[in-house]
Amino acid sequence: MPRIVVTGIRDIDRKLRALGPKVANRVVRRALRNAAKMVRAEVQANAPEGEARDLVRSVKVRAGKRSRNKISMQVGYDKSNFTNPKFVPAFVEYGTSRQPAQGFMRRAYEGKQDAARRQVEAEIRRGVEEAAR
Repeated sequence: MPRIVVTGIRDIDRKLRALGPKVANRVVRRALRNAAKMVRAEVQANAPEGEARDLVRSVKVRAGKRSRNKISMQVGYDKSNFTNPKFVPAFVEYGTSRQPAQGFMRRAYEGKQDAARRQVEAEIRRGVEEAAR
């Protein structure tokens, strides 16, 4: 899945550093989670009809792998809902020799990428202002 990267907003960067790492991480995580929820809603709206519709209930927002320099959120499938979790969502998304590709995850991401980026920036700005009070 492609990634949205928010960097280079110097005024926000300085203000986040001034808040301290714990508060800054909380502000950024909240903003990323809300943007990921917006993408998840678009995925659910674009989901194909029929049996593949069961995939909609499986779409979750999760925190990505932690690192000292990176905070991430992922929109993906809850693997516990499938008997063979590796392949079922991929078959629907990318297709097989017997089934055409649906591509609804990619369409959702591409359709909401810019809006999600703007939302993350706005929520980080709002969070920084609230935390600074």
